[in-house]
Amino acid sequence: MLTSQPKEAAAILVRRGYKLVVKEPYTITLRKNGVNVDLYLHPSVGNIVFLRAEQLRGEVRQADFHGVKLPALKPPAETALAIAHAVYKDGEVTLNDVVTYLRWREGTLEKCREWKCLDAAGHFLAALHDVLTGRGPAPRPIPTWPLNAVKRALTHPDLAPSLLQAPKRLLDLRLYA
Repeated sequence: MLTSQPKEAAAILVRRGYKLVVKEPYTITLRKNGVNVDLYLHPSVGNIVFLRAEQLRGEVRQADFHGVKLPALKPPAETALAIAHAVYKDGEVTLNDVVTYLRWREGTLEKCREWKCLDAAGHFLAALHDVLTGRGPAPRPIPTWPLNAVKRALTHPDLAPSLLQAPKRLLDLRLYA
């Protein structure tokens, strides 16, 4: 979840029984009953930003969730974010990623091109192909993770400053568990 106040949102979730798993400069991850919630100032992994919040904020629509109007990403942006998250953060394609892509794929590659993450789409689609053809189950690992996030930050000047935060987190073995 993208928020301009991740610390405040995390405090509310902790009061509701969530446990803090990871606290980084741009991301806070909490868990309850085996379900993770990522609170993003900017989507990131190991202190490396892989998408800027500004890119996502321009992609918001109103969605209806059981009669409640909530802000949500437009389908191509949601799917492109799922791809970036799978490749740069999780290092795997999950069943949820497969369903998201199959349901909302229209316009996704154009959004990946706009956000300059077509390399992630390539990794994602290769893993997706393996899942859909029965060559491997979901979750399906993505090769070269976590180097994908480092490469992305190195090749995008607006993301590169986050690399200064990365060494301390990339050496933490909990990132790879």
